[in-house]
Amino acid sequence: MTIQAKGKCKMTLYNTTMTVDVKYEKYERHGESYIKIKKLDFHIKDTDIKVYFENLFDKDPRLGEEMNRLLNENSKTIFKEIKPAFEEALKQLIIGLGSKIYSNVPLNKIFPPE
Repeated sequence: MTIQAKGKCKMTLYNTTMTVDVKYEKYERHGESYIKIKKLDFHIKDTDIKVYFENLFDKDPRLGEEMNRLLNENSKTIFKEIKPAFEEALKQLIIGLGSKIYSNVPLNKIFPPE
């Protein structure tokens, strides 16, 4: 059976414990100090998760609701399967956002001297 549908997905993580370990490198540009991310380790240690897929089965909303219920009843097991890819996606998001900020904002503006 092929599932083809169009709709939104909402994934909520709660009661979550994460670890983030970041190594930075300081550099000078135009007489100001900046930092860049050299290495980032990101891990989700524990989480509860709730998902909702809108319009999962185009023609049968009852089947979609039942599938959402089944997914949420087994969310810990399912999350263990997708966890490595999910962690990598979040890691790349953090690196991307951090790089944009750190390359445009001098270090003394991020961490003002006392």
